[in-house]
Amino acid sequence: MSVLWGRLALVLGSVLVLLGGAELLARTLWHPDQQPVSGYGLPAHRTRLWGLPPGEVLGSPQTPIHINAQGLRAVELTGAPLRALTLGDSNIFGHELADGDTLHAALRTELLRAGLDVDVLCGGVPGYSILQSLRLLDDVGWALKPDLLVVGNLLSDSTSERFRDQDLLAALDRPGRQAADSLLRHSAALRWLSLWLRPLSNAERNIVWLRTPGVVEHARVPVPSYRQALETLADRAASRGVGVIFLELATADALRGEPDGEAWRLAMRLVAEQRGIPHVSGVAALRAAGLDVDTALLDPVHANPAGQRAYAQALADALVVAGWPEQDLAPAPR
Repeated sequence: MSVLWGRLALVLGSVLVLLGGAELLARTLWHPDQQPVSGYGLPAHRTRLWGLPPGEVLGSPQTPIHINAQGLRAVELTGAPLRALTLGDSNIFGHELADGDTLHAALRTELLRAGLDVDVLCGGVPGYSILQSLRLLDDVGWALKPDLLVVGNLLSDSTSERFRDQDLLAALDRPGRQAADSLLRHSAALRWLSLWLRPLSNAERNIVWLRTPGVVEHARVPVPSYRQALETLADRAASRGVGVIFLELATADALRGEPDGEAWRLAMRLVAEQRGIPHVSGVAALRAAGLDVDTALLDPVHANPAGQRAYAQALADALVVAGWPEQDLAPAPR
C-alpha cells in the first residue's frame, strides 16, 4: 500500500512540476498584448465583451488618456455637490480629444456658467452599445452615485457589424463561462492553450467600426432591443431617483439632412416623450452654434472640440429649462 501511495505521490509531483514549468514558459515566452483583442482595440471584459484597461494610459504622448481604477476615462473630482455620468461610445469617451476638449469637461464648464456645480464623470467607452452601457452601470456606474445620467448611446447600436451584441453577451452569461474566465485570467498557460483549442471566432477577432455598405447586413442592436434597453435604463434610474437626459448624436449625414439611423433616433425620441426625459438633438445643437460638417466633426461620426462644446451647451440649457436639480428628472413610470 505504501508503494502505491509513493507512486501516486511521484505522479502527482511530476504533474505539478510539468504544470508549473508550462506556466513559467507561457509567462516568459508568450506575450498576450500581441494576441487578438476583443473589440475596438481594447482588451476583453468578462461581462461587457471589451473594456478600457484599468490604470493604463491610452492615446498618444501628445494627448494621453488616463484610465482610472474603475476602467473609466479619468476625471478629476472637485467634491461638487452634484454628480453626472455620461454614457455612450467613442463620441462620449472623447475620440482623439484631450481631456479639456471632451463632452464631460465641456458640460461641467457650461453647467458652472449656469450656476450649477457638477462633477461630470465619463462612462463612455469606444464602441459601446446601450446593452453594454447597462452592464457598465451595474458593474461600476451606480456605485459612483450619479444624480444624473447623460445618455448618448445611438451610433454604435445602429451600425452594421459581424455580430449582434445580445448574442455575444448571452454567450458570456452561459453557466460555467465566468468560472472558466476566472481560471484564464490567472493562468497564462491556460490562456495560450485556449487559443489553440478554441480559436477566436470572426466576431471576437474582428470587432470593428463598420460603416462600409455591403460588408454585413444587420445592426448590432435591433431597434426593438434598443428601445427596450432605453426603457430598462429609465426604469433603473427611476428606482434610484436618478435623472436622465438623452443626447441624440449628430453625424455628417444627419447634419446634411440625409437619413442616418432614423429608426433608432425615433425610438430614442419616443422613449424620451413617453417617460418625460429631456432630449437634446445633436443636429439642432450644432446648427444653433453655427457649425456644419467641416467645423463640427473630426470625421463622419465624431465631434471635434467645437462640436462637443455645442453639445454641452445644449445639454446645459435643456437641464436648466427642465428645472434640474430642483426637479430630479427621474423618468416617469411606463
